[in-house]
Amino acid sequence: MKKKILLPLDGSDRDLIEVNFIKENFNPEKTEVILLNVGEIVYVEESVVAKLIMSEQENSSKILERAKQNLKGFQCIKKFQFGYADNIILECADKFNVDIIVIAKNTKKKFVQFVGSVTSKVIKRAKCSVVMLPQV
Repeated sequence: MKKKILLPLDGSDRDLIEVNFIKENFNPEKTEVILLNVGEIVYVEESVVAKLIMSEQENSSKILERAKQNLKGFQCIKKFQFGYADNIILECADKFNVDIIVIAKNTKKKFVQFVGSVTSKVIKRAKCSVVMLPQV
């Protein structure tokens, strides 16, 4: 049976850290990777919503395809969903019955107070193993 790994991607440079970790530590023949991108929930006037949704979906498609291309040889499932990142990550982990969530945390000092809450919530509530990778 293949090991299932959930890879939450946000389009930042941290995505490459996660992808390289998978390539260096897992066998493509024994690993299935779920590539997940979460679109932020934004409340705006109705007339703008459709354009924001389309833009977010197009951006997500590029993020997921880039990761899939970098993981050639691995079986990959691409998933995009709107919502709160921590909740969607945990829901996806349960839905796909993943063994490991691999997530990179921003460790730059100026961002510590703003970034890391998603990672923290995922680590606290995940029912599977979570590998947190530092940004170097």
